[in-house]
Amino acid sequence: HHLPGVMVGKNSVMMGDLGEVPLTRSDGMILIPVQSSPTGPDGEYYSPGGGFTYTDCLLLMGRWCDDAGLSWTTSDRIVGDPKRTTRGLIEPTIAELQDASILMVMRGSNDRNHDLPGYK
Repeated sequence: HHLPGVMVGKNSVMMGDLGEVPLTRSDGMILIPVQSSPTGPDGEYYSPGGGFTYTDCLLLMGRWCDDAGLSWTTSDRIVGDPKRTTRGLIEPTIAELQDASILMVMRGSNDRNHDLPGYK
């Protein structure tokens, strides 16, 4: 598969909801916030938090090429602590700040372990 860490038939990358809106950065780079299910060392789907699903977040990053096509790369994965979120990190949304840094806000979930506290 052309996306690092994504294997056909094993896991996925997806835009999870309406908040995952693409952004064109001030330098022209296209950013798409996505969530992706991780795989373990054995290459199989990995759900360390024990929730119904488990995902990490990352950015798809595109730049226009001279031939009018796009060249895509990915950011590093942003991984949740399974001791604090049973479903990992979901529903990322992004904004470019005045200093050109990128802010990403994500949601965790305590599905199947309602005794875990909520965090902000």
